[in-house]
Amino acid sequence: MKLKEDRTQLAQNESNLIAFIKRGVPFPAFIAAVVAALMIILGAFYFGFTKSFSSETTSHIIGFEDVGDLTTQSAYCTEVKTLTSSRNILGIQIPFTQSQCIYSYDVIVNAGYDFSQIQCVPKESVSQIVIYLPEVKITGTELVEDSFKLYIEDQSIFSPITLEDNNNAIQELQEEAKQKAIDNGLYEAARANVENLLKGFLSSQFDLNVYDVVFKDF
Repeated sequence: MKLKEDRTQLAQNESNLIAFIKRGVPFPAFIAAVVAALMIILGAFYFGFTKSFSSETTSHIIGFEDVGDLTTQSAYCTEVKTLTSSRNILGIQIPFTQSQCIYSYDVIVNAGYDFSQIQCVPKESVSQIVIYLPEVKITGTELVEDSFKLYIEDQSIFSPITLEDNNNAIQELQEEAKQKAIDNGLYEAARANVENLLKGFLSSQFDLNVYDVVFKDF
């Protein structure tokens, strides 16, 4: 008796399931909904890829704001300084009043660039990278203290060479070293070195066999 009732219930469940399916979404409507969903998904992918591609072709500027002044070349100069002091009357030197001091220092003169002013502009449409450089400048001078050599020191009590005289002479010595370094190609060497330095930096981001690097002055 129990088995018969179970079979009757199973048959009723099957009948209800078939009736529910028949009352569900018609087959053509179901296919249309699936096709619309696929079109929406494919459209989203299509427009997404197009936007990403266009942004990759936009030129951008590479700056070096965090670097500041960077020395790209140093010159090593030896400067000899002669200091004299004496007393005069009507333009005539009084005998035995002359003081004289002759000494030399080695001076390091540094030149370079303000890297915060350097800009690199990749131009992908012509496979070119334009680098704009500011004016090269002296970034510092340094006396090599242990290079001091004294050649003559002859002091007179009537006209001694003062500490102020000596400090002024050292400043003049450094200025002379700067000019000598510039006259002997310091700025040109600094320019050549900064170009090599920047090309080395760019080679890690661009294929320099493809891109031409062009340097221009501001």
